[in-house]
Amino acid sequence: NNDENNVDVNTAGVCGAIASGSGYSQLSEFCTALDISVMSEKTYLSYLYVMNNAEDLAMKEMINAGKGEYQLAAEAGDIKNGTPKIAVIVDGA
Repeated sequence: NNDENNVDVNTAGVCGAIASGSGYSQLSEFCTALDISVMSEKTYLSYLYVMNNAEDLAMKEMINAGKGEYQLAAEAGDIKNGTPKIAVIVDGA
């Protein structure tokens, strides 16, 4: 279990709210429906401020995913002149 890859519940909650196009009120209602304690709006806003650095987090995740794909290609012997052959599938979203 690598702490670098773990995200605390408040960060995950704010990221989820952002990803779904909602905000604190919707997150609060959702948590209430699940009978989960919700952070205060002040806490939410402080995490939201930190989310301005979400691009850095996303970039780190993409780099880690790329390293994993490179490793899988290396294990399969699918590297030519240092370049891995990796299948890419997109859904157009």
